[in-house]
Amino acid sequence: MEMRTTDVRKLRPEAWGFICPVHTPDGAPCGLLNHVTASCRIVTHYSDTRELPALLADLGMLSHKSIVFASDKEEYYPVLLDGRFLGYIPVKKAVSIERQLRCIKTVVEDTRVPCVAEVHLISFSYSAYVSLS
Repeated sequence: MEMRTTDVRKLRPEAWGFICPVHTPDGAPCGLLNHVTASCRIVTHYSDTRELPALLADLGMLSHKSIVFASDKEEYYPVLLDGRFLGYIPVKKAVSIERQLRCIKTVVEDTRVPCVAEVHLISFSYSAYVSLS
């Protein structure tokens, strides 16, 4: 039987400099988090997202005014950018729009979606843990 400890870990000198040496798992996956974080980039500036609302509108985002009287509001997901509400996207187009944003993000010459932007679709769920459904 494998036991997990909740004791505070000792930080050895070789662990300093990693992103999170305290949360590295014991046992078989030991060191996994350190290896995953080895290629991370630390962002020290705000990204220019001025072009993103227009791009989202081109991809199918609707304004609040356009669906305020719609009877099927559950057919739309809200769109947020840095905590600001921008509009709604139809549930049926959500996966496609997410994929397009991710593709645009990978094109270095295309500055409409910053390369460090977090693109995430949170699908509707009755589960208490949305990301695990």
